[in-house]
Amino acid sequence: MVLGSIFAGNALSSDRYSSLIDRELESPNATWIAAFPVANLKSPRSIAIDPFNRKMYWIDGDGKLVQRANLDGTGTETLVMSGLENPMDIALDLRRGKIYWTDKGRNKIQRASLLDGSRLEIILSGDTEDFGNPEGITVDHVGGKLYWVNSGPPRILRAELDGTRVEFLTTANVKKPRDIALDLRRGKMYWIDGDAKMIQRANLDGTDTEILLTGLKNPAELALDLTNNKIYWTDEDAGTIQRSSLNGTPVEILVSQGNGLRKPHGIALDIARGKMYWTDRDTRKIQSANLDGSNVRDLIIGVSD
Repeated sequence: MVLGSIFAGNALSSDRYSSLIDRELESPNATWIAAFPVANLKSPRSIAIDPFNRKMYWIDGDGKLVQRANLDGTGTETLVMSGLENPMDIALDLRRGKIYWTDKGRNKIQRASLLDGSRLEIILSGDTEDFGNPEGITVDHVGGKLYWVNSGPPRILRAELDGTRVEFLTTANVKKPRDIALDLRRGKMYWIDGDAKMIQRANLDGTDTEILLTGLKNPAELALDLTNNKIYWTDEDAGTIQRSSLNGTPVEILVSQGNGLRKPHGIALDIARGKMYWTDRDTRKIQSANLDGSNVRDLIIGVSD
């Protein structure tokens, strides 16, 4: 496995700094540093993390950018700044060193180098009935597949990582899917349906659809903790981050408007370190907390140019 060598050239100093911060934070007298202001952070949307090199990547919908920073909020970089119209979701293929994202405005799925955003490719595009309004996206690192959802017409699809051999998996009970996540060990995929306000799952081939959670207000994105068998999701209208078991019960509210949330959108988990990261489109923040919702911190805050 060479996942940890993707940023080997610059990971040594940042890892040393991050480990120092971690030790300080474990102290009972620790004081958290202020969040880092970023002038061009306008509407952070989806987020993904590289836990091996302690990096987070995100989509800025209004800024039309793909950006990254260290997990402590330092070192913000813009990787992709052209050719985006309405980017929606982001996924990392750490094994092959690629970033994938969907662009609903251009009806495209694109990818670039994880190292520096170069080698930009359009792997899927079109305005046909079968391909339109791509939103949530994720990577099957083992099988070498790309899974994504189209919000209209509502479909769940997969293809090879280069965009070939597109398969339509399911449209059963699918109204307006927004995000998708995979449990490869159990052979399951989970998705959010924005119009139906529910979370569902099915086999990776689209069979055996199940409804897990209903009555949500405006679920945005989800992430799976497959170590502890939990689903985490954001709800923009409720202003909450919640979780449940993989079967949908019981539901816990982890972070809420009382913690300063307004419109939490993207979410990503670092299970090994016991952390979750999310974006808030209204407050223009990227924040983190422990997996139980405690210790909420501002990492990056958008400021006026």
